[in-house]
Amino acid sequence: MFRTVSVRWGLLATGVAGGLSRRGCRMRLRSLGVAAVITLAVLAAGPIPFDLDNPNYSQIAADQFSSVTAGNEMKWQVVEPTQGVLDFSGGDRLVQFAQANGQLVRGYTLLWHNQLPNWLTTGVANGTISNDQLRSLLQQHITDEVTHFKGQIWQWDVANEFFANAFDPNPNPLADGINGNDFWVSHLGEGVVADAFRWARAADPHVLLF
Repeated sequence: MFRTVSVRWGLLATGVAGGLSRRGCRMRLRSLGVAAVITLAVLAAGPIPFDLDNPNYSQIAADQFSSVTAGNEMKWQVVEPTQGVLDFSGGDRLVQFAQANGQLVRGYTLLWHNQLPNWLTTGVANGTISNDQLRSLLQQHITDEVTHFKGQIWQWDVANEFFANAFDPNPNPLADGINGNDFWVSHLGEGVVADAFRWARAADPHVLLF
């Protein structure tokens, strides 16, 4: 079993600002043990992050972490901003960086109510995309993305933020705790979560799914 330790941008940025890469480290995070997976979530404000262009950032990311997690570059809004036109360049770049530095990659995320393409949400809102069409589009998206990264991803975050929380603007907890007002649940029902896992598994039988 792996033990995962996650470190996000704020901590890494502090290290960069403090000159961590210039001074060096007496103990690398990777040295915590072979059973630990030290994870860096690559985050950025832009739709396709290029944090790795920062030499201090990329050096620390390469030296200190054994796993990287996509921030925005694998989300549907970035992958397919125009319907039918796929752009995996951001995710490909992260995978290439990880491979060059002996790191694992966590894909994030396949099914989420946020950061969806405008053409999708607009079509659903104005009725030009029916629920049946929405289901087919989602299946195609998951199949396309998981297939593209097949054999290169350690694990996928398949379904994100489906349970109702107090901080949700309009929580509607169902009997099993799922938020009934979630975009996907409200249009396709609770079964969409299980469907997403089935479609991801069909596209890559060996990747870990969460």
